[in-house]
Amino acid sequence: NIIIRDVAISGMADKGISVGENSKVHIERTSVAQCHVGIAVKDQSMTTGDFLTLYGCDTAVVARTGGDVSLRNVIFAQSTISHVKQTPDSRAFISYSLFDNQMIPGVGNRKGDPLFLAADKGDFRLRSGSPAINAGGPPAMLESDGTRVDIGSYPYLLSAGISVVI
Repeated sequence: NIIIRDVAISGMADKGISVGENSKVHIERTSVAQCHVGIAVKDQSMTTGDFLTLYGCDTAVVARTGGDVSLRNVIFAQSTISHVKQTPDSRAFISYSLFDNQMIPGVGNRKGDPLFLAADKGDFRLRSGSPAINAGGPPAMLESDGTRVDIGSYPYLLSAGISVVI
């Protein structure tokens, strides 16, 4: 039983996160970028995740040989092969997530450009107007300001970079 939280993983030649051997892993507020596979789950293992950004991986999520993946509030962007791959003996359930170019069926999923500040530099914060802002779920999950949660590893902060002089 492992929890991965508040981590940025980038540039792995193979897998950013690999889960196997009948393990249980929860991933939260984490970004995985520029890896062959972002998250791989196999061997009767189970992985849950919330508030993730998977960017520029060949394949963002792979579930095989009995792997069970359940993710929500994830931004899938710039996958060069596929956002999600699974074998018939595995399960990949994705909900309340944003896909940039290839829609994956699931409750609350949507398609659109996430509008990152500077993804090429590893900055996955959201710009104003991003379809990921206030679009997460389930709808009862609220931010501290009372709005719906944002999709992705970094919540949109309206006040970021703004200074006020009185």
